[in-house]
Amino acid sequence: TQAFSPTTLTREGETRHLAWSGEIVAANAPDVWSLTEEHLRTFAAHQVTLVVIDLSHLRFIDSSGAALMVRLKKMTTVLGLQILFCQPQPNICNVLRLTRLEHLLLEGGQ
Repeated sequence: TQAFSPTTLTREGETRHLAWSGEIVAANAPDVWSLTEEHLRTFAAHQVTLVVIDLSHLRFIDSSGAALMVRLKKMTTVLGLQILFCQPQPNICNVLRLTRLEHLLLEGGQ
């Protein structure tokens, strides 16, 4: 499997963009959580209001990846941030649809 890689892409005012790539599965979900959580806490400390996570290069998630997305959505609410997961690949949408999380996590329930 390809290593997971969160990358800060751009800064637009009070918005920050991250990109996830590779796969998020049970074996690496704790590492993905740690890296992404660190970014989110930094963003919150700098008055960021919106975080966009680009999923276009994320090839696969299992139920651990879906659970991680839910956990991040809850965390951002506590931190006063809004989070958007955008541009998911069809297989990511399928996992979220099967776990009934599509409408909670994806804009417009893609």
